[in-house]
Amino acid sequence: MKAKKIKKIRFDDIYDHAEKRLADGVVESNGVVVGDHSDHGKSYYEVRCGFCSGYFDAYKWSLRGGGKRCPHCDALMGSTFQMYQWEALVKKEEDKANA
Repeated sequence: MKAKKIKKIRFDDIYDHAEKRLADGVVESNGVVVGDHSDHGKSYYEVRCGFCSGYFDAYKWSLRGGGKRCPHCDALMGSTFQMYQWEALVKKEEDKANA
């Protein structure tokens, strides 16, 4: 039986407004800023993902607009460096790391 593919998380998926909490199946972590660069008008942060510990660049203008997705695990990061991912996908990443 083929496993069902899980769609990438979106900001609309994160919060259960009726219950005033994270939606079921969503986990939160904090991204870590490891560098702040301002080279010739291309201001960006170097960020370590809170889920997969991968590094990526996030342009400051991009964070203000719609956030940034980790290119390694597709977790979603907002302007306050909070990162969100489906719980099922985080467990799969942990299983791969332990294998």
